Formats: sequence, C-alpha cells, structure tokens
Amino acid sequence: MFDLHHIRAFVAVAEELNFHRAAERLGTVQPALSRLVRNLEDDLKVQLLERTTRHVQLTEAGKSFLAEARTLTGQLASAVRTARETHSGTAGSLTVAYMDFAVSRILPDFLSALRGSGDAIRVDLKYMSTAQQRLSLMEGKIDLGFMIGQMSGLHLDSLLIAEEQIMVAMSAQHPLAGKRVVTCRDIAGEPVLLGGEAEWSAFREILFEIWSSEGINPRVVLEATSAAALFGLTAKGVGISFYAGKPSVYHTKDMAFARLKSSRKVPIALVWRKGAKLPLIKTVLKLAGLVQ
Repeated sequence: MFDLHHIRAFVAVAEELNFHRAAERLGTVQPALSRLVRNLEDDLKVQLLERTTRHVQLTEAGKSFLAEARTLTGQLASAVRTARETHSGTAGSLTVAYMDFAVSRILPDFLSALRGSGDAIRVDLKYMSTAQQRLSLMEGKIDLGFMIGQMSGLHLDSLLIAEEQIMVAMSAQHPLAGKRVVTCRDIAGEPVLLGGEAEWSAFREILFEIWSSEGINPRVVLEATSAAALFGLTAKGVGISFYAGKPSVYHTKDMAFARLKSSRKVPIALVWRKGAKLPLIKTVLKLAGLVQ
C-alpha cells in the first residue's frame, strides 16, 4: 500500500510536470521517483499522469487527486510543526487557575504579556480558591495557578510574584473614610464582612493571625463567597471588609479604602506542575518577565 513517500513523489512531479526537476527537488534520482509514482498508480488502479518522451501532464483523475494530496501534505506539515513547537515550548495550551486577588492587576498583566505569542499559546482560565488550586495542581487538573502562598513538592514549583498590602474597604460615609492608614484598634468593634471559609480560607487565616496578635476579636456579621457581594454590602454601610491590594475592579464612588497598618502582607505566588508541559510553562514565565 502506498504511503506518504508516494504522495510526496506524485505532488512534486504533478507540480513540476518534469521527472528530472521533481527528483532534484526531492533530493532523489529519477528512476526511484518514477517507480514511486508508478507504484502509487498501481495501488490506486488509476492513471494519474500521461507520460510521453517529451511531456508529462495530469489526467483528470490526477488533477482531483493532486488537490487532496496537497491538503494531506499540508496537514502533515502543520502537524509536524505543531509537534516541534510543543516539544520546544513555543506553542500549546495551558489551564491557568486564579483567585480573586489576581483579577485586578496580576492576571491581566500576565495575559497581556502573552500576546506576543499570537495564537501559538492558548490559555484556559478557571476561577478557584487557593485550597482548590492546591488540590487541582496535585491531581494534574490545572497547569498553573495564581494563589496565596507558595507551594513546593516533587512535581510542583512556585515563584513569589507579589506581596500585597491588606486594605480595609468601607462606605464612603464611614467615619474612617479619607484616612490612608487605619490600625486594628481603629476598627475594633466594627461590623466585619468576610469571604466564606471555603473560598477565602487562606486570606482569612492571615487576617485572624493579625487580629490575634493585636488582641482583637472581630465582630463578623456576615460572610459571602464573592468579592462583588462583599463590596456591594460594604458600599451600603453594612460593615467593613478586607482585600489584598487595592481592588480597582470593585472601586466605586460609594466606597473608600485604607491600608491596614500591619507588617503582614499577602503573598501571591504562581505555582506550576513540572510535567510534560514544563517547556511551555518556562516559555510563558519568560514572556511574562517572571524569569530570565
């Protein structure tokens, strides 16, 4: 049965309409090329070329076969190119997870840096809490994750990419609105709105450690899973809430923000798997300016 060698031989002859030139193009000798084309015709039981001592021309069957053969060789060339690019890390797809604190600045900057790859690198985004990302990375369900805190292991690596200040959000009419920095003592006794334990556990742990060190027992009046819900309620004066870094996505004229005075910051890390996609991940990290 014929194979790609026969197809390439036929395409070269069909395009050159000359066995000698086609043989030079393929880096072979004319008798071998003639044999490949003849074997192809025998296998197909169709005459593709009309040959004379002076001329070579395509039959009608040869013309229709050439169109399909070009498509086939083009697809093969594309497959080879894609395989090589994937192996070298210059093309491919990645599943990237992110949590709320990456939305305002870190994730947009990261994705913007990847534009230089054109369509070669595709990114599938998934919203996950830090705890969900850790589990999904270990299970191989995601390739990279923007999360709170670094993570390491046999199949994992991470890079600290930011340390965000803890911000206090409040209604624009709040007595503390207008202050650039507030202390834990300033907000002691204030009604507090927190992200739910399932989604915000890593951030909550940092907050409670800060409050504990200051001897503060926060008065949590409400929990919600989304930052949009928390800030919507905060803007209406239901209570104060907390965020890592200034949340420009949620900032409205009805809200005010102040930095919480504390030496603690929120570490934002990019964590990735060391699997088959590591060459592509290294390329992405370089494009984003995170590694040399």
